[in-house]
Amino acid sequence: MKLEGQVAVVTGAGRNIGEAIAKLLASEGAKIAVVDLDLARGDAVARAIGETGGEAAAFAADVSKSDDVQSLIGAVVERFGRIDLTDDDDDVRTLR
Repeated sequence: MKLEGQVAVVTGAGRNIGEAIAKLLASEGAKIAVVDLDLARGDAVARAIGETGGEAAAFAADVSKSDDVQSLIGAVVERFGRIDLTDDDDDVRTLR
């Protein structure tokens, strides 16, 4: 497995493309932080990854808010011990 032992944070992972990316990375051996605004959706994806032998945990966060991002980083590191990969499927943009 190409990503064995690595920890991936996938935002927008509760459905659609984010869910598919989370499952793909898990199939390659990565531990997945499933991040979504809706914790129930994230939990469902994390359970599905676990049912196929992967390791995942769900986290609720709004990545457009810096406080949420800081809390998320701390929670992921506390749970998995590190972060190796990130994938942002939320396409958050700040207009000024």
